[in-house]
Amino acid sequence: MNSKHQSMFFSPFIPGHTADEYVNWPHAIHNIAVASCSCLLYFLLCIVLVGKSRSTANPQQSRKKVISNTPVFIQAMLICAFTLIAALVYVYMNFATAPPVLIIAGQVAWQLSHGSPPYIYLTLNKTIRQFVIQSLGFGMSL
Repeated sequence: MNSKHQSMFFSPFIPGHTADEYVNWPHAIHNIAVASCSCLLYFLLCIVLVGKSRSTANPQQSRKKVISNTPVFIQAMLICAFTLIAALVYVYMNFATAPPVLIIAGQVAWQLSHGSPPYIYLTLNKTIRQFVIQSLGFGMSL
């Protein structure tokens, strides 16, 4: 954590040293790979779900299945968005001069990418929500 920009930078901003001395290419490659792979995998999951939904003979049932999968699509989109924004902003701000608002947005996206999935799942995933309610001893499922 760096007190100058309230975010994680490779450079400690020590006078007499340049940011080029603290470049971390493996971190940049990792961030880009994780963002790309997770988005690709969630996208493929959505394609598989749509494909399975459309495999039914009845178009009415097919449409209902696609609509019933909407929460899965929203979950995937939200989780990917937070991860993608955080990963790319962190790479950008360590290699180029970024405005403070972008640095803060990257920090917030990083926090959301790590803290929001349980809330996203509890809000949008009926099976997980029912399991948690039953595990907490509230009896009947919703």
